[in-house]
Amino acid sequence: MIADFVAIYRPLHEMLRRADAARPAAFVTYHRWSMYANAADWCLLLAAALILCMYEPFCGRRDPGVAAVDRASDH
Repeated sequence: MIADFVAIYRPLHEMLRRADAARPAAFVTYHRWSMYANAADWCLLLAAALILCMYEPFCGRRDPGVAAVDRASDH
């Protein structure tokens, strides 16, 4: 994300700060790369969330529904 800020966001911001209405030709390229970087960030965030949802907490607590199933199978 720091690379996105330095390499993409700052040049885009400078292009938009100008008072004249004309944008340089590089604007479209930077904007496209910004969209790719944002999509990659969201994909990494989603992957991290899914990975965290797959594992039990480290503190040893279990889901109450799992414990109820375990108790029912002991009979």
